[in-house]
Amino acid sequence: MNYKKTYVPASGYTPLCKIGECSLKMLEFGIIELKKNESVVFETGENEVAFILLGGKADFAFDGTVWKDVGGRTNVFSGKAHSVYMPRHKTVTISTPWSVKIAVCGTPVGEDTEPEIITRGFIYVKESEELLQDLRNLTMSTAEAYRGKRGRDLNELKGAIRSAVSNYLFKATKRSPMVLPVITKL
Repeated sequence: MNYKKTYVPASGYTPLCKIGECSLKMLEFGIIELKKNESVVFETGENEVAFILLGGKADFAFDGTVWKDVGGRTNVFSGKAHSVYMPRHKTVTISTPWSVKIAVCGTPVGEDTEPEIITRGFIYVKESEELLQDLRNLTMSTAEAYRGKRGRDLNELKGAIRSAVSNYLFKATKRSPMVLPVITKL
């Protein structure tokens, strides 16, 4: 079986691996490359699709919604990673007034979900002071509720905080960041 794939840069979408035609059994993979002022229309079909911005910025338009200027790093080694998750049965137009390179991964699914922008460090302190205060209060109330329990286990407390914060952030932002509670003993 040939595991090596060769990508020849081309404008638009270039499929590199299709389900059943390469070593990946349940994953399709390709690259979108757009130059200044180009666009491509992508149909997700029966697949949920992740668009991972490798370099550049792009606008994503679907169902009357436009997410502008997603991305921004010049290459995979500079800046924070940005991805767009698109569920099945969606038509998305990706365009850029600059240039952009995007890895595209898709896999078949049997349920409908919501589109989402996924990024590290998505909370900007100046714009999210109220959200951050709510998270502080939630963390403290979760810790206080745990304080009276017998046989206290720090891993159990971390799990309770992680769950409460994750649920709150998803309800407030429709995003699911990684939550890593750190507890110090004084």
